[in-house]
Amino acid sequence: MNLQGGVGCAILNMPIHAEERIVRKDLESLQKERARLFLDLAELGDFRRGSISETYRRCGKARCCCAARDHPGHGPQYLLMTKVEGRSHAKYLRPGAELIRLQAEVKTHLRFREMVQRIVEISEEISDKRPAAQADEGGDQVAPKKHLTQIIQEETAGR
Repeated sequence: MNLQGGVGCAILNMPIHAEERIVRKDLESLQKERARLFLDLAELGDFRRGSISETYRRCGKARCCCAARDHPGHGPQYLLMTKVEGRSHAKYLRPGAELIRLQAEVKTHLRFREMVQRIVEISEEISDKRPAAQADEGGDQVAPKKHLTQIIQEETAGR
């Protein structure tokens, strides 16, 4: 521990003011990363929730080639599945430009969700790193519980 010349931080073996600089720098880097993510989020473009599945089906006709055991079936057939307000919706898609566009939009939506999740994680880290103590009128640090107790006592004394 660094106890010479003042109080030290046992965890990092350095004076407290240096630890505060590290936390502040870390806080600044987190804020910059969150701001960058917000900018990236604004540039995502079109996206759509849901998933696209590719299926092969058998028609059921005995003389069709899909009736053979080693045949995968007719297809591929593409289905866009979404859930809106708790209800599932399905849309059949044909191969081509629309399918390619929708696949890109679904992929972008996944990226959107990952980015939002990262923003939430960073925001929680920022919140954890900010000082929690509150200052009273004299500028002294007061613990929130003590401060709340003082407020309650003042309100009940005035009755």
